[in-house]
Amino acid sequence: GGYTALEIKKGKVVIAVATKTKEQGNAHFKKGEWKEAASSYSKAHERIKGVDLPVEVLGEDPRSVIMACLTNKALALSRMGDHKGVIETTTEALSIDPQNEKALFRRGASHMELRQFEQAKLDIEAVLAANPSNNDAKKALKKAKEGGAAQRG
Repeated sequence: GGYTALEIKKGKVVIAVATKTKEQGNAHFKKGEWKEAASSYSKAHERIKGVDLPVEVLGEDPRSVIMACLTNKALALSRMGDHKGVIETTTEALSIDPQNEKALFRRGASHMELRQFEQAKLDIEAVLAANPSNNDAKKALKKAKEGGAAQRG
């Protein structure tokens, strides 16, 4: 498809602005300002969502910025104890990249917090399928299995 120079320039500007907003989120995160961090990641994600130009045209992949926004937002929400929010956010991330280890692990961890051990187990098993040497996932899987067994009595 032929894209005008203006469309390409606009796409690049949107990515640059979204990236800057994401970096503001990172700065908030480092200070432990979870709510502000989550808000920055959301804003960055909203900005960049509309960019549908191909990577070849843009010279960078907007999806990598989107994934960083979503997985970082999930981490901030988890620090706030908003596990339903984490599950929502990571599910959106996984609709873009179904194998994303961070998103799977964070969603699994939130399922654990909500005592949804079966769902937790599925997510964590997916992490281990992608990366068998992930020790955090190995520990989490053990906990999910124990939690599920205790729940069943």
